[in-house]
Amino acid sequence: MRFVHSLHAGALSADVAGLLGSRLGGLVSLDLPVAPGFVIGTAAWHLWRVCGPGWDLPASVAEEVGRALEELDGELLTVRAAPVVSGVASGPPVLSLAEQLDAALRPIIGDSRVPTAVVVQARTSAEGTPPSGQGTAFTRDPLRGTVWPTGEFFSGRSVMSLDALNRWVPAAGLQLRSALSRIESLHRSVSEVSFTLEAGELWINDARPARHSRAAADRVAQSGLRLASAAGPGS
Repeated sequence: MRFVHSLHAGALSADVAGLLGSRLGGLVSLDLPVAPGFVIGTAAWHLWRVCGPGWDLPASVAEEVGRALEELDGELLTVRAAPVVSGVASGPPVLSLAEQLDAALRPIIGDSRVPTAVVVQARTSAEGTPPSGQGTAFTRDPLRGTVWPTGEFFSGRSVMSLDALNRWVPAAGLQLRSALSRIESLHRSVSEVSFTLEAGELWINDARPARHSRAAADRVAQSGLRLASAAGPGS
């Protein structure tokens, strides 16, 4: 049984990799820019429960995690889980990658009462050399269903629309719009996408179906894409 799965190794099921890991695997399958990383699957959580409350990871899990960490190129980690568990934080740069991960896993595996998968990725920075920042985009207007994407991008203290971002960083803006179109086709739904721009380089952090109106569903249906759900604002 495998406990650790590469995000870039192919599609991952939610039962194995959790909801977040499965979504990220779907983005990777579209050849979208997802930060390198791996998933400590739900099998590790189940084994943890069998082994008891002591903290040390079972040797079989620790060995796979160690090999996966060696393949990450970076000094910082981003550690995320779905379901979300409060208190998760990445370690400071003075810690090794293994120490960062150990500190972050404690409140996840140790406290979670439901099967939980943990996503570990090289950390991307929204606070680096401009153009850098973080944003949220919808693949199309969730109320009216118009094709043009909507959203906001935050860079320092500045807030701008996706149109303004496209004018500021045309290459990244074009790459983002292409990604949004492919994500909507993957989810067959209006989708909400979080992204980071790191010194002009685009990273997709997550994407999930978004709540949308009946009007948006009707407009999308007219374009030939059948949506997964039409429940949401304005319906």
